[in-house]
Amino acid sequence: MYDKFNSVTDLNIVADDGTLIPVELCHVQSHPSGNFDNDNSANGIVIVSNATSTTTTTTTTTTTTTTTTTSTTTPIAGWILTGSMGTARYHHTQVNLANGNILVAGGTADGSTALNSAEVYNSSTAIWTTTGNMTTARFDYTASILTNGNVLVVGGTPDGSYLAWNSTEVYNSSTGIWTTTGTMSTARYYHTASILTNGTVLVAGGTPDGSTVLGTAEVYDSSTRSWTPTSTMSTARYSHTASILANGNVLVVGGLGNSSQLSSAEVYNPSTGIWTTTTGNMSTTRMYHTQVTLTNGNVLVAGGINDSTAGLSSAEVYNSSTGIWTTTSTMSSARYSHTASILANGNVLVAGGLSGNGTALGSAELYNASTGLWTTVSNMSSARYYHTASILTNGNVLVVGGTADGSSALSSAEVYGL
Repeated sequence: MYDKFNSVTDLNIVADDGTLIPVELCHVQSHPSGNFDNDNSANGIVIVSNATSTTTTTTTTTTTTTTTTTSTTTPIAGWILTGSMGTARYHHTQVNLANGNILVAGGTADGSTALNSAEVYNSSTAIWTTTGNMTTARFDYTASILTNGNVLVVGGTPDGSYLAWNSTEVYNSSTGIWTTTGTMSTARYYHTASILTNGTVLVAGGTPDGSTVLGTAEVYDSSTRSWTPTSTMSTARYSHTASILANGNVLVVGGLGNSSQLSSAEVYNPSTGIWTTTTGNMSTTRMYHTQVTLTNGNVLVAGGINDSTAGLSSAEVYNSSTGIWTTTSTMSSARYSHTASILANGNVLVAGGLSGNGTALGSAELYNASTGLWTTVSNMSSARYYHTASILTNGNVLVVGGTADGSSALSSAEVYGL
């Protein structure tokens, strides 16, 4: 049914009284609860109008005046449901594969038991296919795409309580098979992982038991399949964020320290293996925030929670040249445990998360890196947090899974774009 109707651009719907209702510039898609590929059933088929902006110019013709009418229709970006995963999950990972498909793995369906299953989203067909299972079930871990196109997953927890993994494994994107690789010196979850310019992977911070805070860091070399400890961060932290700067260094920001949330940040230099604290701290402490390196090389940090565990709407920018933080405009909604994705035009899309009072959000907004202003966009079809997001090869954003209540997981996925 999807294949038969997906190309429709104009159609009429017959109302109960026989009136024809024209529907223009639409697409037809299968609803996740319907029959996605059943040509013999219309169950679950929904018609979604593509939002457009139309500009019309009218001129009138008289004996002395000639008038023309022109109409320009510009599509407006919005959210569209796509195929659902085979397994509902949150606290999982999502990685763009070299062929443009998306790998989603692990996570939890109930907040206490880890999953080892994995599946791949075909960005051309919008269909999910199960792939090989990880050797170890895990959530709250990291996943990184290696230079050879394989995927490295690191650490995590089987139950989210007092046990962390020091194991790591690699997904072969050609065969769909997982293979265990070198073991870290320290078990950890709630850490960060960053791909360095030489292809190695830096893992920093985290916790081994949900209470102890780690400042240690280590580097994975895919050519030797081994881990090597590097220098320790100046401040132990977990639930922090990290991103690569234009010069190849790694900026680590915020998180939870030994006694409270942190406003500090530090930079790792891969050439020297040394951490250096930034010139200044953020204006506020924060954890569960997002961090994105902008096209101009600066870094945007948005949302999170602070010492009082209040949700934050504030955002600030790190100047990678001066090492100084500057506050920027405030988001329309306080949020944490959300996602942030940098679009092809350099703007940043933040989506979902938890509000200041702990309610799941379906809202989304855009940060304009040129003006420093936030603009609200259409809501997702489902409120969600602990979800994941990545940029597809066509520039659209795929958001996957998550939870709306902290106990039951979502299998749905949706795409933001034109």
